[in-house]
Order: sequence, then structure tokens, then C-alpha cells
Amino acid sequence: MIRNPALDGVRALAAMLVVVHHSQSPWMPGGFIGVDIFFVLSGFLITSLLMREADSTGTIAIGAFLLRRSVRLMPPLVMLLAAALIIGPLFWPDVPIGLIVAISILYLADYVSALHGVIPLLGHTWSLAVEEHFYLIWPMAVLGLAKLAQRSRIKALAIAFVVATLWRLGNAYHYTEFEMTAFRFDTRLSGLLLGALVSVSGISLKGRHANIVGLSSLGALVVLAFVATQEPVSTAYLQPLIDMASAGLVVSLLNNETMIARAFAWRPIVYIGIISYSVYLWHYPISRAALMYTNDWRMVLVVTLVLSLAIAALSWTFVEKPFQSWRRNRFAMV
Repeated sequence: MIRNPALDGVRALAAMLVVVHHSQSPWMPGGFIGVDIFFVLSGFLITSLLMREADSTGTIAIGAFLLRRSVRLMPPLVMLLAAALIIGPLFWPDVPIGLIVAISILYLADYVSALHGVIPLLGHTWSLAVEEHFYLIWPMAVLGLAKLAQRSRIKALAIAFVVATLWRLGNAYHYTEFEMTAFRFDTRLSGLLLGALVSVSGISLKGRHANIVGLSSLGALVVLAFVATQEPVSTAYLQPLIDMASAGLVVSLLNNETMIARAFAWRPIVYIGIISYSVYLWHYPISRAALMYTNDWRMVLVVTLVLSLAIAALSWTFVEKPFQSWRRNRFAMV
């Protein structure tokens, strides 16, 4: 796929919202929607990649796909987990760091967090587990979709999105704990499915319409970041709006000639998007450590941003880029 720099800008937006949220900013309690934005973007990108392969070759090399994903995602994660094993006991001497690292590396943090509460130090790895479970099942789903006509693909994914949304709402009514609906793979499918729907629909917007949809979607996401709370039922009610605003933003940026696309493609924003995976990996333990020394969220935010961006930049240069270069040489399809 040809890289769209504006979509890297979406990654930057998603990461920054989550960083602000985990710094315990009182004015942005809904910054956690950054993860929802990323799920929609991920559903779009992964489906586009897999559908292109299925349509052009009639099949999907699932093993190669999973290996490509591992080469992209595992090196920075392993680096974080190694640091957690070494440094974690200094800050959290009573926390079973080895067990938490095992839960994270095995991509079990979504259901462990849902059933037993957010795990300390590496609680944010629940979203990595959701993504990994998506990678495991989605190639087979795309193979099934590839056998359908486009209209049937759209209908199937639209129905799946509605079912996933209703499933989360039903769970929010049934369970009183936010964790039970916020972290499980099966209750976080809606955004991934909506991103997939955007991909197979082939929808595109031009000029003025793209700017209107993009600015409206961005405005809605900003408002939601200010008003959303970690209350299961109200969050479940807001989820369709969060997903659709995220999808609207993604769609508006597919036309890279528009004003909003050029704004999201601004080089500093794109760079943050490129290193956003490592920013996300490192920001949570850094913010947890900072909160042990101060209750001033502004200080926590500054420390978290500076250290996360610095470590992520180093990770990108010395860990991720070399592995991505190897991956490009190893695989014909990136």
C-alpha cells in the first residue's frame, strides 16, 4: 500500500489523546477515545492490505502476514518488557513483574484486565492484545469476504458493526465494572469492523466535502474527549458516535489534496505518528511512575511527553527502522 502521511497524523492524534488521559488531566477525561480512533484506522489499513492480497492472488498468506506483523510490533514491545523486568522492581517492589510481563507478551492483557482489573505497570497492553486477536482471525474473515460481491461485503460488515455495537451495549448493562466492557476483544470489535467497512466500501470524498466531513469529525472527537467518562453504559451509548467520527476523519484524509489532509500531513505531526507505537508503549509506565511523585497532572504530562517522545525516537531509529528495513527486503508485500 502507498503510505498516506495524513493517516500517520491520525496516529499522532490518537496517541496524544491517550497520553493526556493517562496523565490524569481533569479537563480531558475522555482521552481514552484515542484507542478507539486507532482501532478504526487499524481496521481500515489491515483490511485494505488483506483484501488487496485476496483479490489479486485469490488467497492470503496468513503465516507471512502474521510474521510481518510480529516483525513490526514485537521488537519495541520486547524492549519495553525487558526494561520493565529490570527497572519495574525499583518502583513497584510488591508487583509480580514477571507475571505481568508474561501476560503482556502472550497478549492476554485484554481479558486479564477485564476479569481481574487493570494490571499495574503494563495495563495499557490490553489494546495490543485486542489488535493481536484481530490479526489472528481477520485474514480468514477477509478470505470469506473476498468471495462476495462488493455490495454483499458492505452489507456483511455493516451488519457485523451493528451486532458488535449492540453486544457492547448489552454487556455494559449487564456488568457494572467499566473494565468488563472496555478491555475485552469481543466488546471492542465495533471500531475495527467499521474501519473494515470503510475499506471495502471504497468511499471517497472530494475537496469541500472531504474538508467538511473531516473538520466535523475532528470537532466531534475533540468534544467527546472532553465529555466522555469511564462509566460503562454512557460510554457504550457514545461508542457508535466515537466510531463514526473516527471513520469520518479517516475517510476525509484519503483525499490527500484537501486542506485537512495537508494539515494532518504536516511533517512534525507525521513524525509523531510514525513513532506513535513506541510513544504508546512507553507513556503508560512513565506516567505511572511520575504519578508516584506528584499529583500535578501538568508535571506528569510534561515528563511523560518528553520521556516518551525521546525514547520512542531512539526506538524508531535504532530498533524499528532496522527491523522494518529487513522486513521490506524479506517480504514482497509490506
